[in-house]
Amino acid sequence: MFTLPLVNYSSDEAYFHLRSIMHIVHEKTLLTQDPLSYGGRPILYSPLYHILMAFLTFGSPLLLKILPELFSSSIVFIAYLLCKEITDHDFLAFAGAAFAALIPMYWWETLNVLSIYSLLVPLLFSVLYAFIKIDQKKYALLFLVSILFLTFLHPSVFLLLVTFLVYFFLLAGGALTPSQLEKEAVLASFLSIILIHLLYYARAFSQYGFSVIWQNIPAIILADSFRALQPIELILAIGILPLLLGFIALYFGITKEKKKSVYILSAFMLANLLLIALRLITLSIGLMFLGISLAILSPLTLYQLWLYLEKTRFSFLARTYIPLLAILIFFFSVLPTLNQTKNLQSVDPSTIIDLTWARTTLPQNATILGNVQEGHLITAIAERANVIDSNFLLAPDPLERLKDVDDLYHIVSSAKANQLLKKYHVTAIYFSPATERLYSVHDLKYTNDACFQRDGRFYLITC
Repeated sequence: MFTLPLVNYSSDEAYFHLRSIMHIVHEKTLLTQDPLSYGGRPILYSPLYHILMAFLTFGSPLLLKILPELFSSSIVFIAYLLCKEITDHDFLAFAGAAFAALIPMYWWETLNVLSIYSLLVPLLFSVLYAFIKIDQKKYALLFLVSILFLTFLHPSVFLLLVTFLVYFFLLAGGALTPSQLEKEAVLASFLSIILIHLLYYARAFSQYGFSVIWQNIPAIILADSFRALQPIELILAIGILPLLLGFIALYFGITKEKKKSVYILSAFMLANLLLIALRLITLSIGLMFLGISLAILSPLTLYQLWLYLEKTRFSFLARTYIPLLAILIFFFSVLPTLNQTKNLQSVDPSTIIDLTWARTTLPQNATILGNVQEGHLITAIAERANVIDSNFLLAPDPLERLKDVDDLYHIVSSAKANQLLKKYHVTAIYFSPATERLYSVHDLKYTNDACFQRDGRFYLITC
C-alpha cells in the first residue's frame, strides 16, 4: 500500500469527494445544495461513486484509503482477460496486463486522490470485454448492467458511445460483420446513456446548452486542461514500451488482424485520440485511457515478433524471449512507475494544520478567501464557506470570481480590495505557501491598515 503512510490526500478535489461521502454517511442524503461552496449554491454531479463508497466504508478513513486502491488494481485482471482474447498466449497476456496496470498516468490519476477513475477505468474495460463476448447471454447481461452503472457513475461513459461508432466504421470495410445482438446492445446503450444524462443534467443543459461538455470551466483553466498533446507527454504518461508496442499493434491489428477483440480495442484507442484532438476530454484523462488500451493491445506486437524470430536465423532468441521480455518489463515499466511513487506527496501538512485552526477559531458564518486549488480544502477541513473552488458546473460567475480572486492577491489599492472583499463577504484571507507560488507574491500590500489583523497565514478582516 503506497497511500497508507500518507495521512492526507494528494489533491484538493479528493476533499470534495471525501466531503460528499461523509455527508451521505452522516446525513443519509446527497449533497445537492452546498451552503459552503461559493458561499452557497446548488451542485450537480454523478453521485453513484459517493453512495457506493459511503455504503462500503461507513466513512472509515482506512477503508477510504484501501478501497480505491483495490478498485484501481483490478484493472490487471480485466486487462489480462482482454489480452488473452487478443493473443491466446498466457505469458504475453500477463505482459500486457502488467503494462496496463503500470501506466504512469493511471497511477497519477488514481493514487491517494480518492478518484472516481479508480472504479471507472476497470468498469470501462469490463464493458469492452463483455462486448467482445456479447453473443453469450451472461455477457450480454453484464454489458447492459455495466453500461447502466457507468451512466450513473460518470459522464466519461460517452467515450463508449464514440468507441462503438468508430468500431462500426472500422467494420464498414467488410473485415467483419457486426451481429444483430451487437447492434441492438449498442442502440440500447445510446438510448439509455443519452436519455438518463438529458434528464439528470436537464438544468445544466438548459443553462449552458452543449457547452455543458466543458462543465462551465473558465477559459484560462480550460486551455490548460484541454491543451494540445506534446510527444514528450506521451512517453512520460504512458511509457516507452507500451507506447511503441501498442501503436504497432494498432496498425497491424487494423490492417492484418480480423479479430473482434482487436477491432474494439483499436476503436477505443482511436476514440480517445479523436476526443483529445477535439478537446472534448482532458489531456490527462485521455492519456490514461489511451495508455491502458495501448498496453492491452501490445501483446499482439509481441506475439508477431515472437513468430518472426522463430522463422529467422535469430530463432535462438525465441527460446529466451520470455525471460528477456520479463527483464524489459521490469526495467521499462515496473521500475519507472514505482519510482514515481517515491515522489507521491499529500497536501501540505501545514495547510491542513492552518485550516484545522480556522475550523476551531473562526466563526461558523466566516467566508475564507483562498486560491481556486484550495477551495475544497477550505470547505472540507475548515468547514467554512469559500469564495471559489474547482466545481464550476452551476457555479455563479466563476470566470468573474477567478479574476477577482487573482486581483485580491495582486492589487495594491485598499479601496479596490475592500470593494471586492465586501462583494464576496470575505472575513478571512488565507495566504498559503501554495498561493505564494501560484500568484508569485509574498505579501498583500493593502493589508497594512487597522482593518486587517494577521494571525499566522490568515489575514482576519475586523472592519
